[in-house]
Amino acid sequence: MTVNITTQFYGASEIIAFTQFVADKTNLLPSGIPIEISINSMQGMEAFLSREPNSNEFCLLYTSDAADELDGVD
Repeated sequence: MTVNITTQFYGASEIIAFTQFVADKTNLLPSGIPIEISINSMQGMEAFLSREPNSNEFCLLYTSDAADELDGVD
């Protein structure tokens, strides 16, 4: 299953908060299939979540400013 979410963000904090919200709701998705969720802004991909079939854990990657904010980079 592939899910693409495109919305407008006003900063890295919003990207992080929205991605964490989406990750929290992934338990509502079917468990036996691979899932990829792309969170995009008008500037491109901001975060990516991926889960293998029959797994309960998602891999979460941030891109651009959100990753820098988590790492403490200016």
